[in-house]
Amino acid sequence: MMAYRPLLRNQTHYISLAFWIALTLTACSGSAPHSSFPTVPVLKGDWVSSGGENLKNSQNPWWVKNTKQVLYCIDVDPNFSATPQKISKIVNIAIEYWKTEFARKLVSFGEPYKSYRTGDELSDMLTHFRHLAVRVHHLILDLQNHVSIATQEFTEVPCSGEESLRLQFGASTLNEMQKKFLGDPSRYVGITVRTGYDEVELRGKGFIYIGSDKATADSASSTKLEGVWTNDSVLTLAVIHELGHVFGIPHVEKKRSLMNSEWLELLTGPEAHSYVENLNLSEFTSFFLPRTTWKVCPSSMGLQKFVRADYFDLPAGKCIEFYLGALNQEIRIYTYDETGGERTYFGRVDSSEIVHTFSNLRGVVLVLTPNQSVFPTSSKTSGNRPLERLNGPSFVEGNGGGRLVLNDGKMRFVHLAVGPDYFEISGEWNQKYQPLVSFKRE
Repeated sequence: MMAYRPLLRNQTHYISLAFWIALTLTACSGSAPHSSFPTVPVLKGDWVSSGGENLKNSQNPWWVKNTKQVLYCIDVDPNFSATPQKISKIVNIAIEYWKTEFARKLVSFGEPYKSYRTGDELSDMLTHFRHLAVRVHHLILDLQNHVSIATQEFTEVPCSGEESLRLQFGASTLNEMQKKFLGDPSRYVGITVRTGYDEVELRGKGFIYIGSDKATADSASSTKLEGVWTNDSVLTLAVIHELGHVFGIPHVEKKRSLMNSEWLELLTGPEAHSYVENLNLSEFTSFFLPRTTWKVCPSSMGLQKFVRADYFDLPAGKCIEFYLGALNQEIRIYTYDETGGERTYFGRVDSSEIVHTFSNLRGVVLVLTPNQSVFPTSSKTSGNRPLERLNGPSFVEGNGGGRLVLNDGKMRFVHLAVGPDYFEISGEWNQKYQPLVSFKRE
């Protein structure tokens, strides 16, 4: 049996963790290191489209903690597959998706120190303080939406010009200024444009444009949009993507992420049918943080989802579910029939020692203009000095050890790795260390 060694045992890891906590506390106080960012002048609120280069404050979230209500309106081209009533519901779903994701809290596990006392007073004391540091580390991660993104009350109103966000579906909804900025609307499946920005109140306004899916001049020729918006899930995910830019999320590199730069092309392109046929919004829960539930059935196993049934003694034809629950301080394992029915408790991974850290993917960054009045700053910026920044929600990953206990009473030590789009358990099997469970979304 492989030896189990708790994570962060050596001094190098202590120093790294202490440095990370100090750096994060600095970020939470509103004074990220200037040397990490390029020198840029202040942007004066010009029209900018989101999702491209990180230019000054052009990717700031449009509203932060000083904005309590956001008025938005919806304008629909008659030549659009979805009705205004359906689109209104879809927009509400998309808003609630991001409100949920920005409000989501990190699942932290119990105190493994109690299960691994060695009897050596010094070793146990160091282990205890190490876990206290991990808990502080997790509390800091839970504070990552301190700039209050997507906490506002969103109210739909008739389009009058007073709204902060206008969602436009189809080319006939564009005015002359919008057409001039966009050029040929047929080039776009969807785009988000900020038309104004209050650098004192850190408050933006603008529009989201979604191209029509009927054979007119506004159909995006490169993506064959014909009839694509008749699929509610596809339209919902397209609106979620564009709203993500409104909330300050840049494009990310992961191919199947709904904030990938090619996401709309993936949804609407010639190869999209096989991908979107069974698309479900539940597949995209936990955008920033590790998901709490992962399921796989024999019929869906493949390169992206697999479980070593012989390792778990999984009954033939059974689906398996892993639930990461902080309440029980363990990962609970269930089995169930693919055709439905009640779940059956199958085992657990307890004494989990998962340490969460920020991934290397860029999350939300709020650039503080020199004259802003919303957040305290450590110093005045002027001339060619960098603008101060606050780090908003970022992508979080976790890894560490645990103890797998199945119903048969067998106990095995395993390693876990979790993230927003993956969940893996590895351990020793057939005399070699290998993946035992793997769920991935490309």
